[in-house]
Amino acid sequence: MQERLIHSDPLTGVVTWLKTFEDGKFVFEERQDVDLVRKYAQEMRAASSGAAIRPNTQNHRRHVAEIPPVVANQLMRDGIMNGHGGIRDQKRFATWLNGPGREWKTTEGTV
Repeated sequence: MQERLIHSDPLTGVVTWLKTFEDGKFVFEERQDVDLVRKYAQEMRAASSGAAIRPNTQNHRRHVAEIPPVVANQLMRDGIMNGHGGIRDQKRFATWLNGPGREWKTTEGTV
């Protein structure tokens, strides 16, 4: 197997590699160090825990998660998000965010 760097985005930290195999097959692989995004989400979650969140009928949107690009790309491939960062399947997104995606949440509680 051979690896070749295809693209490196300094803004997002996403690096794209091309892996070619002896049988002629190839795979594009995206890598990103998500530790800073994870830490940011944890800090936001810690800052919001214990705070009284009063319902506001005028606040129809709330920042509930900070999702790294490589994770969002996988959610797009799974049909949960669309290509514009929007949610395609609300129920599956909530299930993911309350389960395996919990580490990216910026607030406590369930979605």
